[in-house]
Amino acid sequence: MNCWKSVNMNKEYGQERRYFVSFLIGILSFMLLYVPISIFHHQAFTNDKVFVFIPFVVIFLLMPTIHSCLHILPSLFLGSSIRITLKWKFKVFPVFYFCTKSHLSKPLSLFISLAPTLLLTLPGIVASFAYKEFYVYTLILTAANLGLSLKDFIYAGHLMRAPKRSRITNRVSGIDILINQDAQ
Repeated sequence: MNCWKSVNMNKEYGQERRYFVSFLIGILSFMLLYVPISIFHHQAFTNDKVFVFIPFVVIFLLMPTIHSCLHILPSLFLGSSIRITLKWKFKVFPVFYFCTKSHLSKPLSLFISLAPTLLLTLPGIVASFAYKEFYVYTLILTAANLGLSLKDFIYAGHLMRAPKRSRITNRVSGIDILINQDAQ
């Protein structure tokens, strides 16, 4: 016997609340990362030239697009059959969503959910230690990515609580978890 558990972010948590908590997580993560890394660099001066600031602003504005592309990247490399949809956030930022055409395993869904955190946040922290002239910029981008990852962390929490042999389908509005009642 099978049953579905559907996770829809807007219905369960509210879009405005999610944006507010995401913003707070971004600010808090910047503060928590800035203190130890600035102590590590001691009296390093930040490079504030225009040729550094303009690419930073462009990357910062494209962060939601980069974040959404990094969800799609693992499923493309692992050969999952997906359908990609482009939507515009705030009528300015292109954001990609994907729907799986087949069910995914729990570990693969968990990896896809946490891919932007693993592929952007960890290298961002390492880069902020490695490049002392640009550490503030990389910390801001890393904190922005952590703020964008709130939705991913909520999905990962639902996936972690799902039974081991459950199958997951990703939709634009959320995820569906197929639970086999006999396997529990």
